[in-house]
Amino acid sequence: MLLTEAKSQWEAVKRNATTFANNAEQALGKALSYTDVNDAAVVTTMLTRGGNAVNLDGTNATTTDKVLATGGALVPLVGGSTLKKLGENISEIPAVKQIIDIFIDGNKHPESAKHLSEAIQNGASNEGVIDRAGASARRRENLSGTNTQRGMDRDEAPPAVINTGSASSVRHIPSSDNRGAGASIGQQIRQLPDGTRVRILPKIENP
Repeated sequence: MLLTEAKSQWEAVKRNATTFANNAEQALGKALSYTDVNDAAVVTTMLTRGGNAVNLDGTNATTTDKVLATGGALVPLVGGSTLKKLGENISEIPAVKQIIDIFIDGNKHPESAKHLSEAIQNGASNEGVIDRAGASARRRENLSGTNTQRGMDRDEAPPAVINTGSASSVRHIPSSDNRGAGASIGQQIRQLPDGTRVRILPKIENP
């Protein structure tokens, strides 16, 4: 008998919730979703059961359900249950790491910028992470097999301080050009910690 009475009361709650939703629909001229009806059920049972609110499926409404359902009732175009689900989904979205662009100025360091531009065109990756600790080892590997020349540096494109996961292009260019570009890169990344994702680009302006 108690079970029959409880079922009868629940059916009445659902009828009240549906009536609440239908009245809102007529007033606003908007079709309400299931989540809006669920909000209505939560709000109705809050009022009729002394705060012991339930969802439309019969589960007990949490404090969050009650707060969002109340908000959903006040803003019918966005149901509280929808907001809850949206919040759960947003919390599961992994953070996207920002990529910071750094440049080699072709007006100041023309050979370095030209080398980088051609390396990228030939398939070299220009995107990676700052890795100062591993720069020396990468530099040794990149420069092995390339002889030194007087007055020239063995330029790496991209530079060894950026770990792209692949080997860099190596070319002889004037020492002043290479070292000026290196100093500029160092200044641009000075405040960036290791692990920061960067993209290095040649900045070449047409005359």
